[in-house]
Amino acid sequence: MSAEVNAAGGSLMVAQITQLFPGMNASLGYVYDVAKDGKSFLVALPPDPSSNAQSISVVQNWTATLRK
Repeated sequence: MSAEVNAAGGSLMVAQITQLFPGMNASLGYVYDVAKDGKSFLVALPPDPSSNAQSISVVQNWTATLRK
């Protein structure tokens, strides 16, 4: 969630509240991460069943397999 916060006379007033990632299921836990600079997010969303998108594989530590 994101909220617009205004400071007035020593108090804070919360204005507009916005859901950052619509469609996320909170019961799945944290399915996002924040970039080091704090300016962007990486979000894992469930695949759209109506999409023809292809899957991808992420291989970590792939250089170790070159030594075998």
